[in-house]
Amino acid sequence: MAGLSAQGFHGFFKPVDKSLYVDYDVNGDRVVQGYSFWQMRPLLTLTAMKFTFEKPVTVSSLSSLGTGLSYQHFIEQNGEPYANFGVNFIVLFTEQMSGINPAKLSIAVTGMAWQFVNFGAGYDFDCKKMFLLTSISYSFN
Repeated sequence: MAGLSAQGFHGFFKPVDKSLYVDYDVNGDRVVQGYSFWQMRPLLTLTAMKFTFEKPVTVSSLSSLGTGLSYQHFIEQNGEPYANFGVNFIVLFTEQMSGINPAKLSIAVTGMAWQFVNFGAGYDFDCKKMFLLTSISYSFN
């Protein structure tokens, strides 16, 4: 038997709610509560560089596009939610983004820093090889 809590998916398709860390005192003055929180977010990613373990190691740039889930740690920065780090679970599609090609699938797990930059590892089902990747992601914050 497996269970899943919906707490991490609160507001999944909505922008991050500022009221999670900002409150107002009895005078109506804004008070930052000063704590952080974790939240699950949808994710789109573009692979910047993909390093495939072959002999020799091959490097491809802007080679795949993907979607997935991101579990992000948020803090308050200048009155806005800011994802300072997190982990992403991504499904990547195609290796060549020009022309008509059959879909090629890969999966990857990446660590996210500074809201957009990712570094991680994955597995390519087409060539049956592991790879390292750097990517840029957008998580609808």
